[in-house]
Amino acid sequence: MKNIIGHEEVQQTLTNMVIDKSLPHALLFHGPKGVGKRLVAETLAYHLFCPDNNSMLAGNLDIDTNHILYPQLEEMSHPDFSILEPEEGKKIIRISQVRDTINKLAMSSDGKKIVIIDAAEQLNNNAANALLKTLEEPNDNIHIIMICHNLSKLLPTIISRCRQFRFNPLSTEEIKTVIKNENIKIDIDKYINFTAGSPGELIDIEKTGKDAMAELDKFFNNPTNLYGSDINQICEIINRKKQAPIALSILLTYISNKFKQDKNHKWGEIYEKIQHKQQNMAEFNLNAMLTLESALTDVTKMYK
Repeated sequence: MKNIIGHEEVQQTLTNMVIDKSLPHALLFHGPKGVGKRLVAETLAYHLFCPDNNSMLAGNLDIDTNHILYPQLEEMSHPDFSILEPEEGKKIIRISQVRDTINKLAMSSDGKKIVIIDAAEQLNNNAANALLKTLEEPNDNIHIIMICHNLSKLLPTIISRCRQFRFNPLSTEEIKTVIKNENIKIDIDKYINFTAGSPGELIDIEKTGKDAMAELDKFFNNPTNLYGSDINQICEIINRKKQAPIALSILLTYISNKFKQDKNHKWGEIYEKIQHKQQNMAEFNLNAMLTLESALTDVTKMYK
């Protein structure tokens, strides 16, 4: 069996809807990145294609990986199941991708058709508007599950046409269970304060952010760094490892922890300032190393 950790209320509501055959055609899963939204979406799709009454009646979305259709769904080779997301190396979902998906949904079929859109906030305006008609007038057998990490960036017209499900951060114990179940070797105690309740973020740090974490550890734990460290050198080391983007996320967690410890409102102000820089970097494709350098300079100002 493959099971989902946490999100019990969401699982219960979804299972009730599947059992009652009242599942909306358009669903919106939103919440922090890396907490399991896509896993729930994929597992829900599995249950729509091959209902598991025992799991449904238990109020969860656990699935039987021995089911005859499971390999086909796992390998994304089922003809009526697709995932729409930015193409490799791209930051937006283009209108041509949406049109291809809509054409696929329009093809005749006796069974259900399911599309997962991940991450929906990366639909550009043209792509989002192209999707609206399908959301407004869906075929009876179509289900569209949208995954969103930042609800404020999604068009209100899209949001209004979906049944929303909020996904909250996982507890420390739930994160430990996820890591154990996935058999991933991670020093959980070292990184747990940098996950913000997201096992996905924890795994990302372990896989792609170790060097960034080490440099930021030195930056914060050596007082002389904060009074005039060679920020350029720190950023260059992190950038050589191609870890500047994740370093910004780690830096924000450091600042958040500082705010919780010191209760100094200035940490809150710096957090918002750096978070804004991070958002601008993603939206306008700004240089990650220069953004990190500017963010670290903001931090040093706290100690002057």
